[in-house]
Order: sequence, then C-alpha cells, then structure tokens
Amino acid sequence: VRTSFHNLFGKCLETEYSISHNTNLIATDRGNMRKIVLLITIIFSILSNLASAGELIDKKEIHTFFEDLVLKFNNQDVKGYEALLMIPHARHIADQVTFVSDKSTPLVNFDQLRELGWEKSLLRNTHIFYSSETKAFVNVDWTRVGTNGKVLQDFTAFYELTKLGGSLKITYISAANTPLTIGIDES
Repeated sequence: VRTSFHNLFGKCLETEYSISHNTNLIATDRGNMRKIVLLITIIFSILSNLASAGELIDKKEIHTFFEDLVLKFNNQDVKGYEALLMIPHARHIADQVTFVSDKSTPLVNFDQLRELGWEKSLLRNTHIFYSSETKAFVNVDWTRVGTNGKVLQDFTAFYELTKLGGSLKITYISAANTPLTIGIDES
C-alpha cells in the first residue's frame, strides 16, 4: 500500500507500508521513520487533549503506574498488562514503528520471553520530562533478569501516558536500546 501525507509545509511525504494479518501498520521506509513517529505523536496528542481534564498527573501517580505495570508483567498477567495500553497505540522498537489498532493483537508473549531466559523485570528509575492534566512523557530505566539471577539487559524506554477516564494508559512506547523484545513479532 502506498500512502501520501501532506506535512505542515505542504510537502508530500510518501511512505510505503505493509499491513500484516493483525492490521498493524508497519513503516518500512527508514528515511521517513521520524516523520511517521511525529505524525503518530501528533495524532495521540490530539486524542489526549480530548480526554477529560483534572489535576496534574504527579510523580507518585506515574511511579505507581509503572510499579503496577512491572508487577503485572512479572506475574505474567497478560490481561492486566494489556489493560495498561490504549488501543490504538504506537510502538517504536528497533527500526520498526508499529501502530496497534486491533484489540485481538497479542501485546506480550511470556512463553517466548522465558525461552530467552527471562525470569523478571526490575523498575530502576522513572524520569518525567513533561506532565499535564491529561498526559505525561516519561523515560523508564528497566533491567531484565534471567533465571540464573544475572542481568540479561539494561535498557531505557520512552512512554507517552494519557489519562483517560481517570486512569493512565500507554499511548506510545519507544525503546532506546536494541535488540529488545516483549516476546512478539514486531514485523
């Protein structure tokens, strides 16, 4: 499928996409990857501005959200983990941007993670770049620990959180280190 977008300066951005069986949209043109990420971020920013306003999202609420996420992840609670992600949301892992719009799309595969030697993940730190009433931009430092107790991987991931109906949801994830997997095929 070939699609054209007109950016703010009137230039045409042409990007080739492949659509997989689970209706995820994957950008295959690396030269336009940043523009696509910007476009997706703008879309989610617009969606988050439509969310209900309230008090500012504070550091404690954000840290509690990620503590809950790692607890669900380590307990291999697929439904609980997936409930923390908004559908649709975007993921930028390695050189792939994936737009997840299908609720039936698996978002984590713990069997595959265990086959790679994973036992648990540790939340090391959260760095809040921006917070408002409806969204927060956060870098999170993670450690993955193997069954032998040794560190498999230290990595940082960037998250855009959006507050919808009083609850935080992940609307965008970008992993800073590669290779990184959550046990699913990103292609």
